[in-house]
Amino acid sequence: MDLFFISLGIILAGGVLPLFLKQHFSMMKAVSVSGIVAGCLLGLFDAGQNLFISGSVSASFNYLNAFSLSFTIDSLAAFFLVAIFFVSFLAAVYGFHYMNKPEKAQQTAVNFLFFSLLIVSMALVVCAGNMITFSSI
Repeated sequence: MDLFFISLGIILAGGVLPLFLKQHFSMMKAVSVSGIVAGCLLGLFDAGQNLFISGSVSASFNYLNAFSLSFTIDSLAAFFLVAIFFVSFLAAVYGFHYMNKPEKAQQTAVNFLFFSLLIVSMALVVCAGNMITFSSI
């Protein structure tokens, strides 16, 4: 489960860092796409491992003793995670050449941010262990 959260952190970093690198368009695209691709590959590796094990892996985080955020990866969630990370990997590679307008660097950086947020939120919804976690994402 740690590898799953590390991959989500790398994907999120791949979306946030371009906001600070918009003056250097080529480096911004390279950092963003490489972060998203690395996170997707790491998540794909973790989901592939969880796909073939029996049982489930879970993590729970308590917040102010009011409610807990619970995430579980079983074989069904791993199946959907494989699809999410694989399609996101392909979309990130395609987006590298598709978004090639240096005059719109700010829009491209924001696009990478929202794309990374989309990937992270899809992965977290698939792994949501209870309704409170699902509704708060």
